[in-house]
Amino acid sequence: MIYTFDTNIGNEIDFYYKNIHKLTDFTEFDEDSYKDDNSAIYRYGNEICVNENVKNIILKKIKNIRKSGKQSFLSTSTITPSEYEFHPLTNIHIHWCGYLMRDDISWSTKNGVSTFPKETYNFEKKLSFNKNKKSIISVRKELEYRNYLFSKISPDKNSIFRYAKYVLNPKDESKEDLKYSNQFPTWNELLKEYDNSIFAFVCETYNGDDANIDCQISEKTLLSFMNGNIPIIMGQKNVVKLLKDIGLYVWNDEFGFEDGDNSDDYNYRVDKFVNCYNNIKNMSFDESKQYWLSNQDKIQKNYDIISNLVNRKWHLGLI
Repeated sequence: MIYTFDTNIGNEIDFYYKNIHKLTDFTEFDEDSYKDDNSAIYRYGNEICVNENVKNIILKKIKNIRKSGKQSFLSTSTITPSEYEFHPLTNIHIHWCGYLMRDDISWSTKNGVSTFPKETYNFEKKLSFNKNKKSIISVRKELEYRNYLFSKISPDKNSIFRYAKYVLNPKDESKEDLKYSNQFPTWNELLKEYDNSIFAFVCETYNGDDANIDCQISEKTLLSFMNGNIPIIMGQKNVVKLLKDIGLYVWNDEFGFEDGDNSDDYNYRVDKFVNCYNNIKNMSFDESKQYWLSNQDKIQKNYDIISNLVNRKWHLGLI
């Protein structure tokens, strides 16, 4: 359904399209990419900029531009608020509207596919219960904390439980890795798996527990909102609070996350995430279905917010 955003969100998105010709795309790997001192928008080329030196260079440029009486913003895929950055919901639109996803779990970007095909994820769609799986946890890359997580959980009945442990660095990808990648679902097949599942256990990107590092939002979290799941999120400190602050609902608190969200200890947060997993594991499919139906309004709102940001052509006047 069409979602009505606060006026400032619409104004920021309008500013983005009116000033797209004054946009600087930058990364921390190329100094030439952030030489411009007079851009209306500095858009980070990936999701969040964890290089504090580069980020501070950009923020200094923005402060100087604003001192001259002009508007300028940073844009990254973060849910952490900042006076120098677009609102998190604006950033979701800027970074994920029309985004192309790699077709499989390999590092290949040659054949990008629509992240959320518009014919399936219409922003005016009303959700109805269509699930035949109780839950999904599907994790691609191997990391130490993910090894720790999967050492503590086991598959649930009638659920999808997957840890590919795929090679972390694209430079290390071998022919054997590419063959191995064929054993796993394509992106479109993964979309169907999420669509069929009631609960989604999301392992969001982890960038360390430095308080200065922003909390990012990636396709991992968007997947759960766009497929009408009940998401349980594992991510940076305060990820649950920050999502709720911008109107998106996740169910960590209801299933045993307790004080995990504000803990500085990542392994402690993993332990609390495991609590959620095991508590849901103790539920039957019918209990899970009834829980989905009793929370349908929140699930629909999640879908409305995200689908209106990633599949709605705001710049054609459809706001």
